[in-house]
Amino acid sequence: MIQAAFPVMASKQEHRAHSCGEGRPTELEASMLVISASNVAMTKDKAQSLVVANRIGELYRTKGEKVEVLDLRDYRIEPCDMCQGCAGSGLCTKPDDFNRFLGQWRAQDRVVIVCPHYAGIPAKLVAIAEKLQELAYLGYCLGRQGKPGPAALIVAHGGMTEDYEALYEANLIKPLSGMLKGTGCTMVNEAVTGGPLCFGVKTYRKQPDEFGVCFAKDNDEEKVAAVLARLEGQPEEIWKRG
Repeated sequence: MIQAAFPVMASKQEHRAHSCGEGRPTELEASMLVISASNVAMTKDKAQSLVVANRIGELYRTKGEKVEVLDLRDYRIEPCDMCQGCAGSGLCTKPDDFNRFLGQWRAQDRVVIVCPHYAGIPAKLVAIAEKLQELAYLGYCLGRQGKPGPAALIVAHGGMTEDYEALYEANLIKPLSGMLKGTGCTMVNEAVTGGPLCFGVKTYRKQPDEFGVCFAKDNDEEKVAAVLARLEGQPEEIWKRG
């Protein structure tokens, strides 16, 4: 496995927000980053990924964690074309928001990703993984040693009402875990007992929802509560970085 090979980060005073490839990435003081990976723009703060991400954030705040919740819809991420522009500075040279995301990612020891099931992994997450992988690989080629990535946990969900655990694990948790491992992350899912952490939908109604033409649905709040209870009951040791 190629360990993350990022250059030594500058001091916090040197970090500031940028929405393009120039400058330094933003660094937060939070110890945990909870990422909502929803792509659905029209749902705004009602997106189920974001709702559950906020609930996970509150759970870990009660445990004494400093938590930042990040909505990926606020970030424009272009696919990596392996231009090697990041080889020198360790920053992407494309005019998107990846460097802003990168500063938040690098600042954390722990990351939770609430990942919805679309056509497999959401495209923006794949683009982020591509860029993290390329940064790690180019650093490795240059003999540049950096710190390992965060301990990362994936919570998967989607629109199925039953028998979805194996599908979400196969289509989301396992492939995304493989991508992040290649950047030096420790995957916490491998230490969590009781099966994959995922939830679905309870029922559908034969009428459009408030956002468009898709059927309205009732979220499976019992399953969400069960996922939160499992997270709360996990020992601290699952977050140990390898």
